[in-house]
Amino acid sequence: MIKTYDLPPKEAADPDQVAYPENIFPEIMQQMQSECCRIFGVNPDLPGPLLLAAISNALGANLLLQDRHRLTGSDAFFFSTAQSGTGKSSVFREINRPLQTIQAELIEKHRAMTLPSVKAERAEMEAERDRIKREFVKGDLDAGDRDTRRNRLIEIETKLDDLNRLEKPPLLFVEDATSQSLPVILDTLGYIALSSADCGDVISNLLGRYNEGKADANLLLKAAQREPASVERIGRDSIYIAEVVMSMALVGTPDLATALYANQRLKTGGLLPRILLTNSKSKPARDEGQELAIQGEIVECWEQSLRELVRSFHDW
Repeated sequence: MIKTYDLPPKEAADPDQVAYPENIFPEIMQQMQSECCRIFGVNPDLPGPLLLAAISNALGANLLLQDRHRLTGSDAFFFSTAQSGTGKSSVFREINRPLQTIQAELIEKHRAMTLPSVKAERAEMEAERDRIKREFVKGDLDAGDRDTRRNRLIEIETKLDDLNRLEKPPLLFVEDATSQSLPVILDTLGYIALSSADCGDVISNLLGRYNEGKADANLLLKAAQREPASVERIGRDSIYIAEVVMSMALVGTPDLATALYANQRLKTGGLLPRILLTNSKSKPARDEGQELAIQGEIVECWEQSLRELVRSFHDW
């Protein structure tokens, strides 16, 4: 069920506030930010946006914030850049490790508990469908029997469509997906996040790697407004998505951001202004060989916080 919360009145922006606001997070996020800075030697402007992106991912599609009679989803697009060698991928992995763990558990549970029964029911439905088709071929059914069997075939095909969806494991995120695969994922799950610590492939896709070099960000643009999408592909079933909902959490080098923001179609299409782009001031640092780790109690609290959000805002 979608949950809606009212936002407090918006305070006036401070025109002198130009630096990254380091101390605005709840306690556990503040602790994770500080620990990432201590362990990886980065500035707070690198882990901070990634923490927000992880929260957005954990919330998924089912939180709406109301501000001046306008509803805004918790799903958002984050793109954090930093120089090579700053530890950006390590920070990303540390912050997103709980989501990786949760997703792996969901997939394993689906494989062990859901998938066997779905496959068994599919086999039963397909056997009944084949039997009814053979009865049609025989041609010795009266009009009433034919109508009864035709109606049953409709029920079976509808059920098989449902089973197709149930065969797909629940996912919080994918690291990469093409514009051809995303509609299928969204049709099955209702929501997905693009989450990548090395986003070169994602940026290439957006710039048209599979679209003859033409910008290919239509679904993301629709997700920014939670608009419907109808996808027609030659040789494939049509897909209609009543509401496209996606999040995005990308980390890369500044040149990737330069390539993305230099694309004229993306500029005029409206996607780029909806991306929360940050460029960290973190610098490459010498690795002194220290074996450092984030404090265990902080790691545990961060994971439990994300687990609670996933449990509360996803229909699993």
